[in-house]
Amino acid sequence: MPGIKISPELHKELRAVAMPLVKHKGAVLFHAGSPTRGAFLIRNGQVRLSLDGAGALFPTRTLGPGTVIGLPATFSGEPYSLTAEAAKNCNLDFIPRRKLLNLLRRNPEVGYQIVRILSEEIFQMRNVARFPASSAGAHAVH
Repeated sequence: MPGIKISPELHKELRAVAMPLVKHKGAVLFHAGSPTRGAFLIRNGQVRLSLDGAGALFPTRTLGPGTVIGLPATFSGEPYSLTAEAAKNCNLDFIPRRKLLNLLRRNPEVGYQIVRILSEEIFQMRNVARFPASSAGAHAVH
């Protein structure tokens, strides 16, 4: 299931402040409830996002290249709300929270794009909550 893809411009800006990482299948990137460190841009591979004990409300999502995970928590500073695990071997870019916030301050266009992504995620989450059976396969929230 595809996630919200980022623009080439945002991709370039995030990669410029990111640290490349390799995670093998089964590696946990973050757990629900753990303190936020930053977001991850998936370069290749797949990451599975899940909400423990809430499969009916939030079905597990598998996201691939070009998507950012952990963005809501990174932006807000709140703990991660989901658990992210490498579903396949992955090449990722880790964007520390401090670097992401500095990028937003320096580049209003990046800020606009991130707010747009967060708004789309809220919209999708509301649809999943309102229509769980019909939306389970139709929307990706990360």
